[in-house]
Amino acid sequence: MVSVIIPVYNAEKWLCRSVESVQNQSIKDWELILVDDGSLDKSWEICTRFEASDKRIIALHQENKGVTAARYLGYTQAKGDFLCFLDSDDGLSDCALEELLKHQRESNADIVKCSETIIVGKGKHCDLLNKKKGEFSKEEYLRCLLKSEFVGTLHASLYKKNLFGKDIFSIDKRFKLGEDILMNVMLANKAERFLVSDEIIYRYYYNKNSALQTQVMSYEYNYEIFNLILNKAHISASMIADMELDKYKYLINYFFIPEIQFSKERYRKLMAFFQKNPQQVGAVLERVNPNFTKFICHRSVYMFYTYLYRLYILYIKQKGKRKNVVY
Repeated sequence: MVSVIIPVYNAEKWLCRSVESVQNQSIKDWELILVDDGSLDKSWEICTRFEASDKRIIALHQENKGVTAARYLGYTQAKGDFLCFLDSDDGLSDCALEELLKHQRESNADIVKCSETIIVGKGKHCDLLNKKKGEFSKEEYLRCLLKSEFVGTLHASLYKKNLFGKDIFSIDKRFKLGEDILMNVMLANKAERFLVSDEIIYRYYYNKNSALQTQVMSYEYNYEIFNLILNKAHISASMIADMELDKYKYLINYFFIPEIQFSKERYRKLMAFFQKNPQQVGAVLERVNPNFTKFICHRSVYMFYTYLYRLYILYIKQKGKRKNVVY
């Protein structure tokens, strides 16, 4: 049996759609655990209504502790051999659980990861596919995960329940962005067999008010969680050295985020690295959008260029709406 866990917080507008996508599954051997994380709207009322109408649905409530704590509570009550995570404003395709179980039976995988589609408005969508597919070793799976060649979220996936424990959910509450990739890395450390597909089984509904759309990591936050993820991953020394170069990729990217001001200190850090490691300059720059490397060796020109670029992103792409910076 599959236990589907939905953390719920102020989701009254979308929760019915999410729950009904589970009820509409082509297989019937599932349970759905709804964990209300101290919602201030009618979410809890909706959860209890579904519980009363379908014996396969369990409604739990806790004080607001965050999505990771909500998932943990759901895990402690799960009776299935497999876990599947679903966000309260998203949905599953009708055959999602059937396809995930089919892949699992064929490969005996501890983790099965599929793809998703992003739905924007009515009829508009864009597919977010895993760039590689097939069966993977632990090292290769982790490499692809850390290189963003797989979708890094917890959803659109099936996990053997025995991979989980309190340690998997022991992520500091202040990490509200990037916690999915960290948990995926920790689960991969415990797993031995991996199956990845580009089959679309998850519907991510674009929500302009979601944390992903309204928040951006500060450079310090990104640096800290990147180091945490890297330290948690059981990977080879050569791969760690390669991933260390991504720190400089992110450093360059941050010169172009509208909510983050140009940092002369970070620019000096980048130039010092380039001067000390000339043989690695190309390896860093090839990881970055070519538009972000123009004039990079001329600080004053680069500062002005990044300033104009940030204005373009803010007023053209984001329609003048600034995101909240998470520190």
